Amino acid sequence: MIMLRSFLPVGQGSFCLEQFKNGENKINIVYDCGTSTKSFDINKEIRANFDKGEDILIVFISHLHEDHVNGLEYLLNYCNVKNIIFPLTSKSDRCIYAIRYLCNSPNNNQTDFTYRLIQNPNEVIKNFSPETNVFALNYSNEERLEDIGDEDFGQVEIISSGKNVLDNLNQISKSPIEKIWEYIPFNFRESSKKSKFYKALSSRLEYIVDDSNIKRVLSQWGDRTIQEKIHDSYKDVNKDLNLNSLVLFSGAKDKEFYQIMVQSYCRKFCCHCKWEYCYKANGCLYFGDYSASGKLRWKELKSHYENYWDRIGCVQLPHHGSRKSYNHEIALLNAYFVVSAGTKNTYHHPHASVIRDILFEKKYPFIVTEESDSTFITKIIL
Repeated sequence: MIMLRSFLPVGQGSFCLEQFKNGENKINIVYDCGTSTKSFDINKEIRANFDKGEDILIVFISHLHEDHVNGLEYLLNYCNVKNIIFPLTSKSDRCIYAIRYLCNSPNNNQTDFTYRLIQNPNEVIKNFSPETNVFALNYSNEERLEDIGDEDFGQVEIISSGKNVLDNLNQISKSPIEKIWEYIPFNFRESSKKSKFYKALSSRLEYIVDDSNIKRVLSQWGDRTIQEKIHDSYKDVNKDLNLNSLVLFSGAKDKEFYQIMVQSYCRKFCCHCKWEYCYKANGCLYFGDYSASGKLRWKELKSHYENYWDRIGCVQLPHHGSRKSYNHEIALLNAYFVVSAGTKNTYHHPHASVIRDILFEKKYPFIVTEESDSTFITKIIL
């Protein structure tokens, strides 16, 4: 069996694909499917990688930002998605994600697929693909919040962080890879940014904004005066409202398997590496927009993945290479470092300091843009 791990060229977004193939049998796993690069057609990228009606065993969604989910509408229509896993997200957090979505573009509105998906993931997915099983991944500390909104999530099954997803799906979809592979997700929360946003809103709206009334703020979006105050508050937090992220470890159970880069436009720039040093541990850590900065956040991350740390041979840099989400400890890993970022993104991702930090450790970052020849692929023979 051969596995190809691909970071697909979608610009300022995220679309990762793992494909297992044994003879004629193929198993597809997807991590995120979205882009905010306006000139890029993500539907074309989906068609390039899948046949019409092709099965996808699992789609993992790191969080409800448009550049990670806005390709999902077409993916659900074009492919047969068996299972989809979202991070469990409170009602108040979904309201903030909805506000962020509306703030990011004057063309966004409350009838868009992405907006409706943010508000009610289960209902929207079931409308497009009734046979798809929808799961919500519990928070990393397994805390069960009252602010979840079961009436919105309906009959979604909540699964635990830190468990092999292939075991959780065992009774639903038997898979040939379950004996050799594992997917370990954690749903990490970030509350400090929400607190700053609430404080900014409260100062402008002249009443205390919190979880209990953020829905009221969202409902007033049509009022131009209120809309301007929301926009200004969003700018106060530097347009940075990442409230949680589903981080995913993907790797073979047997450490003896290795991965090697087989395609990258950047390869010609790192030919100083000896061929034997190009073999890396088979696992990959997908960060999504997780903020790994600071000792406490890093300690939390590493404690959750301590049993998998020596199996990480590939890393998706957090938050498109943002310096605010980066940690120097990442560069110490013996891994391929991949970052997805649009060539003309307004956030200046990846940040120059992140690139330099990796280079100073004698490692090489691979930047996947919207250019097709920037695709990064590794291969594992199982």
